Amino acid sequence: MAKSKIVDKHKIVIKQVMENSGIVPVRLNDELLKVGYSPAYIRSGSIKKTKSWKDLMEKYIGDDKLAKLHSRILKKEELIVVDKEIKHTGQPHTDAKYGLEMAYKLKSKFGDVVVRHKFGELSDAELEDQLAKEMAELASQNEVSNDGLK
Repeated sequence: MAKSKIVDKHKIVIKQVMENSGIVPVRLNDELLKVGYSPAYIRSGSIKKTKSWKDLMEKYIGDDKLAKLHSRILKKEELIVVDKEIKHTGQPHTDAKYGLEMAYKLKSKFGDVVVRHKFGELSDAELEDQLAKEMAELASQNEVSNDGLK
């Protein structure tokens, strides 16, 4: 397999996500915006299909590393304290599950997830605006119907 030149922006994004994800919630999309990718390009998910991104993912979280980590996580149990006694939950530790899920998402192992709704492909802010309008409309309809009851 021919090596690709890994795009510098990709390196910066992955470095930020990997270095800071344990300290503060780091969203991949936020980091992509910071290095200059457009919101439309980010929403498309095209970056994860580039050879550069795939090579970078293989370097940091190759399938062999991911499989070993997955195996270790499946064996690790979360412990809780109940009535001053340590109990085994039988579940993998939550932080480990989160990290593993993030790795699979970065590598596009879940496949494309498409949510279709009547609002199309709106940003979070646009969805919030539309939701506020819908709620205001419902509230005004409710006031009209309540006025008729008085």
